[in-house]
Amino acid sequence: MKKIQDRFQHKRNGAPLRGKRLLIGNDYTWLRIDAYTLADAARISVSHAYRLIDNPELMTDTVRELVEIKLLGLVPSWPPGWSFRDGRLWSPNGVGYYPNDVESIGLERQLQQHTQKDNERLQAELKRANKMLAAPRELRVYVNDEVKPRRVLKVGCKDSDQKTA
Repeated sequence: MKKIQDRFQHKRNGAPLRGKRLLIGNDYTWLRIDAYTLADAARISVSHAYRLIDNPELMTDTVRELVEIKLLGLVPSWPPGWSFRDGRLWSPNGVGYYPNDVESIGLERQLQQHTQKDNERLQAELKRANKMLAAPRELRVYVNDEVKPRRVLKVGCKDSDQKTA
């Protein structure tokens, strides 16, 4: 719910502070604006801006929305708390995003999908390797130095007899 309140700044130690100001904002962002700033942002006269500061209920929804967009950086159709300030997009929890951060979201998602596919492929290879390691193995030891074996020892199979070729 948008709130507009009329706030006056009083004298402190006999010295007057800067004139009347309008407190405008929502639940996340507040700003005190003077008549000249309000007149410039809403494209109204300064005398009309003073009238709006004196009686904020006279401010139309259009003028309020225009001031919130221009001065607070609020986006009308977005959830409350999101705003644009200092060239960054600000979330309701106070985290600011630069344009590069927003542009790189698509690239990060592609990278995440690629990494997920690689992870699935590596998991499948790991399962295959574990199955191969769990299966009984046959170890052949060649006793001679020739290419064609004359005698082969089979180690690790059920019949551990020596066989000659």
